[in-house]
Amino acid sequence: ALAWKICGLFARRGLLQPETVQDYYSSHENAPSLYGFPVLATHGTNDECVDIDNAWKSYGLLRKCGAELRFKQLEGIWHNGWSQDETDTIAEFVGSLLCGWHS
Repeated sequence: ALAWKICGLFARRGLLQPETVQDYYSSHENAPSLYGFPVLATHGTNDECVDIDNAWKSYGLLRKCGAELRFKQLEGIWHNGWSQDETDTIAEFVGSLLCGWHS
């Protein structure tokens, strides 16, 4: 049902909160499937707020739930940094969602 209402999402330098992960594992059988749901995650290697290794654990859980995860690692980018490469990646991702949505 979620994929019917939202055609995808992107996350910049984030992670799932511990209580979200705990909720997932405590009700795994009843957890909604994200099968085929497009997700783009971008994360900087120099993120001082969200360690990239911890973020990878979140991304792994999304994959485990069936999400179609695309990941872009941004070399040298801090938590609030900017990169043209990231901007281009997000624009391409959103464009692909809109093209798929209209077809």
